Amino acid sequence: MKDELAVVLEAMRRAQAKVAFYLEPGNRDPERAFKEMAQILDDPELMNAMRSLYRPRSRRASRRSSMWTWSMRLLRLRRRGSAEHKVC
Repeated sequence: MKDELAVVLEAMRRAQAKVAFYLEPGNRDPERAFKEMAQILDDPELMNAMRSLYRPRSRRASRRSSMWTWSMRLLRLRRRGSAEHKVC
């Protein structure tokens, strides 16, 4: 469990650094910032760690885990959608 927690905390640290950089004054590209954060959060190692940490132990935990799965699917769909718009 410590390894999974370390993976999650490192990903959150990296994502937080991207947000902090984006919030600094200057010319920032929101689409690029979103893509960089999506890359951090779409890491297979992070997803496996999250699944391990949120493994259903009860009916309530199972519901929470399925909500997380749907949120990750939504993130992937959004990322694919932005990629499709770029190609056109």
